[in-house]
Amino acid sequence: MTAGRLSPTSVATGPAEAPLVVRLGTADDPATPEASAATIEIMGPTNVKVENLADGWVQTYEAGGQRWVYARRTIRGEVYTCDTAVPTTGRLSTAVAFCKALR
Repeated sequence: MTAGRLSPTSVATGPAEAPLVVRLGTADDPATPEASAATIEIMGPTNVKVENLADGWVQTYEAGGQRWVYARRTIRGEVYTCDTAVPTTGRLSTAVAFCKALR
């Protein structure tokens, strides 16, 4: 394998990382931390934490070897969600800070 390029037989190692996604909320998105907790229950989450914000909330938890963040914010009258899964606590803190910084 050439440095910097993947071949058809390349294997990625290490924990996976999902992109951080910010989008307009939909009717299918959990509207409360309690509704969100119900949707993740099947994953057997641990370390579930919710931080209430003036315009929404941020939920973090661990499941499947990943750290997850899901945020719901109302910004200028529009509902937005912000979510991702990351392999480390440090990256989780960065993702939470990003979601909280949306204006």
